[in-house]
Amino acid sequence: MHIEWSWTDGWLLMALLLAQEGKAGAQLHTLIAAADATNHTIPTPRELASSLTKFIRCGLITVAEERFLLSPQYLPGVQKAYHGPGGLFAAGDKGLKWLNKSKLVWENAERLDFSEAQVKAAYDLYMSALQAK
Repeated sequence: MHIEWSWTDGWLLMALLLAQEGKAGAQLHTLIAAADATNHTIPTPRELASSLTKFIRCGLITVAEERFLLSPQYLPGVQKAYHGPGGLFAAGDKGLKWLNKSKLVWENAERLDFSEAQVKAAYDLYMSALQAK
């Protein structure tokens, strides 16, 4: 079954790439920070749930200990797409282009959900870290 990717999926894919700390993965607040850096906006709980659910369902990411990590088999391709032509603010376009070419398919029926409270707490943590700098 063909996966319908959106620009938001591309944006959050590239934000995840920027946010993950080596092999440790990205916490929600670092994902929000990277999303803000690349698009000057904070993703909504619905956007996060939609994109990250798609990513986990096709094996693009794993989730462990509240951290999101790009799967090693896809990491080099996503990195190459990110470093392609276009600057930081083209990250969403580059991510969408990579997703559309990826030929990913559904592998499972997992679902990720985020409440307003979770996203607000992560946003507050991001802002506290930003103000501490």
